[in-house]
Amino acid sequence: MVLVGLMACFKQSDGQTVRFSAGEPIYYQGEAFVTKHGASSLVVDWDGDRINDLIVGYHFGGWLYFYKNTGSNAHPEFNSEKVILKADGKIIAFENM
Repeated sequence: MVLVGLMACFKQSDGQTVRFSAGEPIYYQGEAFVTKHGASSLVVDWDGDRINDLIVGYHFGGWLYFYKNTGSNAHPEFNSEKVILKADGKIIAFENM
């Protein structure tokens, strides 16, 4: 069985109440970001440039990947190669659940 899922971003509509807009597809290298295995994602400014990046952990394999946002927070673009995250030179990984 192959699990396939479209990654989407749900943005908060305003700063006063927790209401989210309709989901918008996340694009990677010009195409809709689709995972072939179970995945969890986190939007965070990983590299300190004040632009939110994408961290994706794949449940099958257990590695974490960094996708740099080369656009802006309002119009994210993920065109760079994915990078396996490391700490102290070792791949950051978690056990399959």
